[in-house]
Amino acid sequence: QQGRTMRASYALVNYLVEYLQQHGITEFDFGGLDPRSSAAAGVNQFKRGFGGELIEYLGEWEWASQSWLRYALNLAVWYRGSQL
Repeated sequence: QQGRTMRASYALVNYLVEYLQQHGITEFDFGGLDPRSSAAAGVNQFKRGFGGELIEYLGEWEWASQSWLRYALNLAVWYRGSQL
């Protein structure tokens, strides 16, 4: 609880970014944001709080508006990958 109160996670990420920069790493990917989920609002705020750039990649089917479409597309992508 004290770590949350002090927002220790922000300090850890700042330390990590400094470390990566010292080792020549110029990009850091927090992973995805979920703008449609109110449950993820705190995580989204945390990730956006570092001033990064939101990049959406073609083929991000996890945000498909209808769940059946998301499952069908994920299955098709998996099947195609297993055939290669």
